[in-house]
Amino acid sequence: MKEYGIVIISHSKDVAKGVSDIISQVAADVSITYSGGADDGGIGTSFDKVNAAFEKKCC
Repeated sequence: MKEYGIVIISHSKDVAKGVSDIISQVAADVSITYSGGADDGGIGTSFDKVNAAFEKKCC
């Protein structure tokens, strides 16, 4: 597993995924994931989702 990576965070899941997809195309050797949207699926931020994205990349 790579030591460093990128976590994209947005209030919108679709925006976070889109940015992640674009970066993955130009930097295939970089570990990348994303977190976006509120727990109910709407616009917003979920601490649990953001925390899970960081844990996925670091542990």
